[in-house]
Amino acid sequence: MDSRAPVVRADMYAEWVSQTESIQVVTSPTDVLNAFTSGVSRTVVEAVVTFLEKTISSPSTLTTSEQVQWTMQIIGHGLTLPIVAEEPLVNSCVEIYRDWLSALYLPKPCVPPPIILDPNFYAQLIFEQFTEVFSPSQGPCPVSEGHVSLCYKVLQVAHTLVKESSVRFSLETWHTFLKSLLRIANNILAPPLQPNDSIGGKLHEHVIHVLFESWLRACAECFPTPVYWKTLRELCCCWRHHPSLIRCWSSVLLSLSLRVVSLLYSPTHLSCASTPAQEDQDFKQMVDGLRQDALVQAWFRILHTLGDVVDLCHAERVLSMSAAPLGVGAEKEAQPGGQTRRLELLPGIFHDAMSGLAQLVFLFLGIDFGGSSTYYSGVGSPLEAQLPATPGLAHHSPAARRKESKMEKANSAFNANTQKPSSHSRFYVNIPPAASKLCESTSVIRPGGNTLLHLFGSWLFGATTWTSIQTADGTSTLGHASQTQLMEGIDFEAGRAEALRALCAIFSAQPCGVPFLPIYLARFYQALSYGLQYDPETCSGQRVIFIILSSTNLFRKDLQSINVMVPYFLPILECILSGKTNFRYEVKMEELRHAAIQILCCLLCHPYHFLNQPLPDLLCASTGGVLYPKGYQTPPTFLSLKGRILRLLFVAIQDEQDQRNLHLLLQSLHVIIKDIATYECVSSSSTEQHSDSRPVPGDANPNLISEDEDFSLATLFKNACGAAKTCLLTQKWECNTLVSLAALELISGLAELNIEDIHHSVTRDIVLDICAYIEGLALKEILRHSKILHTCIVAAFKALLDFISGHPYTLNSQSCLMKIMKVVELGISGAFSEDQKGHVVYKGLKELKPVSGRVKEIAEFVFASVMERVGSFPSPSGPAAPSSLITEEDLLARLPPDKKEQARFWYYILDNSMVLALLEKGFTEQKDALPTVSAIIRSPSGRHVWTMQLRNHPRSEASPNKHLHGTARPCLNPAPMTTPVPTCRSPWPDSVNQQPMMTVDGSIPTLEDTLDEGLRSIHESAVKLVGQQIEVESRSHDKVHDVTRGRPFPDPDLAQESPEPRTEFETARLFLSHLGLMGIEGVQKDPQSRLPPLAMLDSTRGSFHTQLTALDSLPTRFCNTVFVLYCKRGCTKVFDILAGQDSLNDKPAEFVEFFNGLGWAVDPAHHPGFAGRLHPSIFKEGCGPRQAHIPHRSFPYHATIMTEVAFVMPTLGLGTSGSTASVHSQESSELEPDSFCGDHDCAAMVVWLEDFEDHAHFPLEAMTGLLHSPAHMSTTKAGGKKTLPAIFIHKLSSGLYQIAVRVPSGSFFLGNEVSAGPLVDGMVVSRRTLSLLVRQTTINICSRFRMESEWHTNISTPFTNRKRKIEEFSNQFAKPVEVAEFFSKLFTSEVK
Repeated sequence: MDSRAPVVRADMYAEWVSQTESIQVVTSPTDVLNAFTSGVSRTVVEAVVTFLEKTISSPSTLTTSEQVQWTMQIIGHGLTLPIVAEEPLVNSCVEIYRDWLSALYLPKPCVPPPIILDPNFYAQLIFEQFTEVFSPSQGPCPVSEGHVSLCYKVLQVAHTLVKESSVRFSLETWHTFLKSLLRIANNILAPPLQPNDSIGGKLHEHVIHVLFESWLRACAECFPTPVYWKTLRELCCCWRHHPSLIRCWSSVLLSLSLRVVSLLYSPTHLSCASTPAQEDQDFKQMVDGLRQDALVQAWFRILHTLGDVVDLCHAERVLSMSAAPLGVGAEKEAQPGGQTRRLELLPGIFHDAMSGLAQLVFLFLGIDFGGSSTYYSGVGSPLEAQLPATPGLAHHSPAARRKESKMEKANSAFNANTQKPSSHSRFYVNIPPAASKLCESTSVIRPGGNTLLHLFGSWLFGATTWTSIQTADGTSTLGHASQTQLMEGIDFEAGRAEALRALCAIFSAQPCGVPFLPIYLARFYQALSYGLQYDPETCSGQRVIFIILSSTNLFRKDLQSINVMVPYFLPILECILSGKTNFRYEVKMEELRHAAIQILCCLLCHPYHFLNQPLPDLLCASTGGVLYPKGYQTPPTFLSLKGRILRLLFVAIQDEQDQRNLHLLLQSLHVIIKDIATYECVSSSSTEQHSDSRPVPGDANPNLISEDEDFSLATLFKNACGAAKTCLLTQKWECNTLVSLAALELISGLAELNIEDIHHSVTRDIVLDICAYIEGLALKEILRHSKILHTCIVAAFKALLDFISGHPYTLNSQSCLMKIMKVVELGISGAFSEDQKGHVVYKGLKELKPVSGRVKEIAEFVFASVMERVGSFPSPSGPAAPSSLITEEDLLARLPPDKKEQARFWYYILDNSMVLALLEKGFTEQKDALPTVSAIIRSPSGRHVWTMQLRNHPRSEASPNKHLHGTARPCLNPAPMTTPVPTCRSPWPDSVNQQPMMTVDGSIPTLEDTLDEGLRSIHESAVKLVGQQIEVESRSHDKVHDVTRGRPFPDPDLAQESPEPRTEFETARLFLSHLGLMGIEGVQKDPQSRLPPLAMLDSTRGSFHTQLTALDSLPTRFCNTVFVLYCKRGCTKVFDILAGQDSLNDKPAEFVEFFNGLGWAVDPAHHPGFAGRLHPSIFKEGCGPRQAHIPHRSFPYHATIMTEVAFVMPTLGLGTSGSTASVHSQESSELEPDSFCGDHDCAAMVVWLEDFEDHAHFPLEAMTGLLHSPAHMSTTKAGGKKTLPAIFIHKLSSGLYQIAVRVPSGSFFLGNEVSAGPLVDGMVVSRRTLSLLVRQTTINICSRFRMESEWHTNISTPFTNRKRKIEEFSNQFAKPVEVAEFFSKLFTSEVK
């Protein structure tokens, strides 16, 4: 920094002679009656005045000028009489003069003719004599009410003349009038300060008001010469001990500034300006009558009327101005307590002056001032102020201030027939011609910061950290004020706080690309470094509070080296957010904490962005500042702030009581953890950088990281999960929608982190916590249920699915899996199967009473995802296709040619929720192929294709048909065979013949003995036949023996072989039978349902395959379109913006890197997933209609189990004339039909800005109509505008990126201050995490928008949409048949 301070001129009117001495000198009256005694003079006055009062209604008898002048001497002497004793007489004198002054606008009958002929000459005499009423010669005490009434009457006369528009003073009359008012004001306001019950104490406000109002009228009629301006300035410097003077000066400046701003800038610039108070309306009327040139000159001169307002915080300088005559009603000698009272008023006066200057600064910046705080004497007195959190729209800086030079005389400068003042005039301020049209012809919207600092900088800096030092040559330089002096100046803390407030507003409102002068930056940083030093024993904290409330935008601006202020802000943020504040200044802690959190949001990425860059110390290191404590050999670096920021975040989350602030803290924690995780992933030397950046420990220092503190990523993950658990399960936040959504979004973000050393118990616990949160909300009393509560349950189910999909190993835990299944059951049925007593209610007996339809739908989706996708995502088809890409046509195309003609699909509907297509043909030409069936299963979760074979042997066997061949015969014995000897064996044993015959043996006769003659012949014939048969058989046996004697053994023609395997099967019937679907109960219709569990579909109908294709086109996940736009500097028209999106070749490398980092690059020609969607409205420009379209080029794509996002850059093209229908990207010839998405898909917008100020002028509403028509958007709330949520990105010179978020107005879940995270409005992020955080934010914004839509309309999940479509398909094509007919068709060859 340059230690040399600029020189400030002591006086802008140095070469002009003032009339201060002549006004302050008390002169004795010179009229003729002074030569007589008081009795004689009083008698004469009484006689003349009595006569004039009696003839007041008749024409005056004074016909000559001499008569009038003599009479005026008498009346003038009457005004010098003691008012306490002669109040009626003096009052009559005042009344006569008031009637005579009517000659200036509407003469009364009593006005003498000479006065009518020359009213200005006599008015000058009257004005001079009126000052005698306020003369100090009237005496100090006692103060009568009559005297006060007379003074008011005189001032009212002056006020009437000023207000009367028909009054036209001459130049000399104006000079006399102003000089008289100055003398009157000096008599009332001159030091010492008079008590409240004195003349000065009762009249000072009215005198000041009339003086400034008259001065403004003079500026309109005949601009005062520099002599009078100098006189006014010198006298006002003597009157600065009056608070009423400062307040009136501020009111006059505000009225002048309002009109100056309206001339220089657009009328909308005053939209934030507060309406002037009722007592300031008179000033406004006078200002409205000023010409443009007089207006600017009057504004600039009145601005400097009080001289250097910084003197007000230096008691010795104020007291040095007391060398003046005593005012009327004051004692002849100042009492010792007078100076004490003046010093007691100085802090309040200084505060009023600084508050007035701050109000002017806010007015020029177009920021709502929010009202000035009220000063109360005494340390730590309560004082409330509502400060704006963010500045208004940006502005452009005009040229620098012109050099000062010698001024021209005012009487020639403001003469219409003479030349205008030179642009190098010292006390003339010039504005461009036709300033009132500047807003229409130029891009200048607001004054630049350097311009405002040229005007107010010396005062604002002098009131904060600089003190004027008088040099030998009479000039004053700006030097440093020591820290001790600042701490001792507690009485002036309120004024210093207002000055710091104004400075922070100036530097926070500077547009990007417009730098400040280095000297101003140096002074500002020095002022902040001292202003942020807080000692609770000597300071009330007002300076610190005003700085925090006014600095929310500082770190979002491209201020050179603004990062040097990080270590000065961080201790104050720790003090505020840790709950250890002991400020004696009354302020709303929610607003203060909110401002502190906003500043903290800008500092999250500083540690890993600036890494080992040392922290600079703007304070002297020898003073023991906050940065270089004793015991540290090397200065700390930015990386050393990591621990402090993380510790501060966790402490603030634990202590926060406001939902808006807690929402911001959770999003900030999300951002910093993502930044740390990304840095550790891409940097291999992070461990060394951590160790190198830590300071060498000495004495204990709580402001730095302790060596034993663990800030590993696994610990941060655990602590973040604990913070989310606190927000979800704490009774205070359990039903708070905004806090719960932020905590759930944090959990979803943590699910994406792949941390190797994280303990599984941490992930298990967070899964159990989410389930406990769902269970707690779902089981609340029915009277406490609401749509908002159901929305929280839906969001919790989504977060649960995100987390278990990112950590699928959690399902290996039986407790986790059981808990997940229980909450899914609770969501679907509304109750558990097992109650607390252990009683089990089976599925068939359970009554379904879900919490709500939305909760049931999301629970079914989670259940299907757990069963089908968790642990198996991405699928073999890639993340873009969770379903199979194979269709019926693909399967038929793979069949052998001889099977294609006979191949057909059998279509069935299962449980009215699944379409089953079976193909019985195999895909091989081998005759010994196994039974094969291919199944295409269309369920609510997608389309799945399986090919199955019936196998009776393990796959490890070499030959699949080995078991179908018989066992080989054994080999013959090579030894020659011998002929067997025939033997005849007896039918009974040989021992029978050896037994002796007995009589009983003959009891049974033989056959021959029993035959008679008739039977004997038959018996003989039979015996003969038997013999013949034996002979035939013997010959046959011999013949066969002779034939087979030479044949081999075994004979292949006679050997037994196993049967050939069957090659034609009814595999569909076998498949259904093996699955247990072919039972009578499976095909028999239930009386309570239209269809049985298994029913056939009629595939012969013409619209069957069309509806089947429509079912396949329904998405299985939530689809989001994000329109990414690059906006050049100053480009604010819709078509100009879209016309610049044709190519990435002309875009900066940072934007290309960001765009490609949003997802995986996919080719739309081969992309099976969602490819973006348009709902454009046709706009006409020039000769024909034009509309946006999505070009056929690669784009980033990202998908999860639940969501898929397409990041597209829309361009401008020509549309069909008169076309108003929505054009879907998939319906054009450029994109595949699989890109179709439902009518309720969500969209968002990401805009990269070259100039951040363009975000305020971005045509968001028009762009929304062109890209995503409001007709296709769900209404957020009554009166809310239907615009797309937008994220604006701007690169800062430091390499960080500023974020602005604009969401639809009137949205409950998408308010600007509580928008979906992790990126929130005003946040500053690093390059490494920009794409990641923007992608996550767009997904969360669309999710919240979808919740908002679900809240107001019946929008279902993709799972439910497909489920309903299958039901419609079943109702349209199912064929109810009897059981016998069903089985009959399975065994016939007709087409199924």
